[in-house]
Amino acid sequence: MNKETKFVYIMVAVSLLLVGGIALLVNSQADKARERGVRLSGAVEPRRLSRDIGIIDSSGERRTMLSLKGKVTLVSYVFTRCPSFCAGICTELDKLRAEFGDDGPLHLVSVTLDPEHDTPEQMAAFAERQGLVHDNWWFATSAEPIGMRAYMEKEFSLSATEKPADQRTSEYDLFDHQPKVVLMDHRLRMVGWYEPFEPASLDQLKRDLKAALAAAEDAS
Repeated sequence: MNKETKFVYIMVAVSLLLVGGIALLVNSQADKARERGVRLSGAVEPRRLSRDIGIIDSSGERRTMLSLKGKVTLVSYVFTRCPSFCAGICTELDKLRAEFGDDGPLHLVSVTLDPEHDTPEQMAAFAERQGLVHDNWWFATSAEPIGMRAYMEKEFSLSATEKPADQRTSEYDLFDHQPKVVLMDHRLRMVGWYEPFEPASLDQLKRDLKAALAAAEDAS
């Protein structure tokens, strides 16, 4: 075999390795995108809400998550004794509610991390104190705290853990969770995850929310 032939074989082998590596990378990204419910080049269908759970809103009314079909929903965690950013998240959500209006399909659901303490009465008092009493906003609790947290992590990728006593910085520093908001469209599909304290993420949320509301109104 002469040098030229060897060179051709080597180049073919290198090309095949590169193609194989690119294919593995694309497949890996697609798998991760499916797990997150993120659309990748239009090929991956966003994750949908797949199962229901019962919740109780601040008026004591029993609700279900699947009943939100047809609505464009912003979902977040909150708890009334929160010493950090819970009230701030609610303030940012209220700004969005005011900007996009109460008359359309927009709905908000703030689920407590602390259902043992946050009864419907506690949730109602919190909403009243913060000036957040609106017909399209559920401050929700549950009779199944462990099941609710598992549900929120599985369906919305919102995770939270109870802090050990020796890691708490104050009496009510009870949970470790991120200040994230989930946008779910009128078909119960997860559009995205956002951090409203970050300007770029908030701007993206506004764009996605505007598009989701327009799609819901067109479908109605």
